[in-house]
This record gives sequence, structure tokens and C-alpha cells, in this order.
Amino acid sequence: MFHAGGFNIQTLPALLHMLFLDGVYRFTSGKASFYRAHRSTRDELAKLLDALSRRIVRLLERRGLLIADPEYPRLDLEAGFSLHAATVCEAHQRSKLERLCRYITRSPLPTGLISAKTDEPETTSRH
Repeated sequence: MFHAGGFNIQTLPALLHMLFLDGVYRFTSGKASFYRAHRSTRDELAKLLDALSRRIVRLLERRGLLIADPEYPRLDLEAGFSLHAATVCEAHQRSKLERLCRYITRSPLPTGLISAKTDEPETTSRH
């Protein structure tokens, strides 16, 4: 079993970071033009988060990676899912884009905290 900083890896939350363009490119006569999409409202983002969380849960259930508890047949989809859509990088902000790319591609766990644990029983002292 692996542990990270005293936590069992099986109980740590899964993190998924993605980076999206906030518009589309149109190519005319070999020249690309970028058309920015409108900023999403809080309501649109809430609907997106709801749709994504439901699809993720269904996918994990189909693959046998998430087993529903019969006492609680469906997860509270509000809990455990979050969506951050406020970071914007303009085309000329290359260093900001690089920092963002480094952030989203980093490991969710600091590698210095991960260690293999032997099968020895844990002992806890209480004072």
C-alpha cells in the first residue's frame, strides 16, 4: 500500500486539470483569425459542472471503479466536484501561460511525500 504524508492514497481526492481555448479559430485564405467566446455565466458553469460530474460518475460506475452504496444509491454530485474557470491568459502573456501549463501538468501529490508502506500493523500511541 502506498501512503502520502500520512494519508492512504485510496482516500485522497482525484484531481483533473484541463486547459481550454475560450474561442475558436477560423482559417481564411491560409490566415487564422481567433474569435473569442462570450464569458460564461455562473448559471452556465453550474450546469456544466452538473453535467460533467454526472458523466464522470456514470463512467466510473460502468468501469467498476466506483461502486454505489445501496444505502446511498447516488452520490451527492455537488460534493467533491469543483470547476474553476476564472484564469485567462491573453496571447501576449507567454510567461503566464507557461506557469499555468506547469501548474496543470504537475503531480497532484508531492513526490517527496509518497512512500511504500510495509504490511506491518500500524501502532498508535495516545497520551
